[in-house]
Amino acid sequence: MSQNATEIVEASQSGEKASRASGESESPENVSGGLESGSGEGFSREYVEELRRESAKHRQNAKKADELARRLVASYVTATGRLHDARDLAFSDDLLDSDGYPDVAKVSEAVEALIVTRPHLAKIRPVGDVGQGIHESSPSALTAFGSFLRG
Repeated sequence: MSQNATEIVEASQSGEKASRASGESESPENVSGGLESGSGEGFSREYVEELRRESAKHRQNAKKADELARRLVASYVTATGRLHDARDLAFSDDLLDSDGYPDVAKVSEAVEALIVTRPHLAKIRPVGDVGQGIHESSPSALTAFGSFLRG
């Protein structure tokens, strides 16, 4: 270090000691973050506003990505055909892979776990004869009804 640099460092250290001894605190008003207010060494207003607009755009894109991930998980749930309503499975980050994309296997496992714990949410699939529609015995039933009317 040169002699001038050493003198500057010593002067700044003695100034810090003097300010501490006088009771001045390092509040935000007293600390300028290395920039002096009158020196003009700061970021311009336009640059700061540009950074704010850019970060706002990134936040909007993140919100859109979250919404799209929710919709994709709902479509995966619908595609399984196991739940009556896809909204019954609550969205969580556990359904996403390491890259943040919905994982089909994790969604399927979550649907199965939900059905085990809450079977009333499963889609109801009628099996067998439910008593509606055309049956083989229908013509004879119509004939029997017609004969009843005739008397």
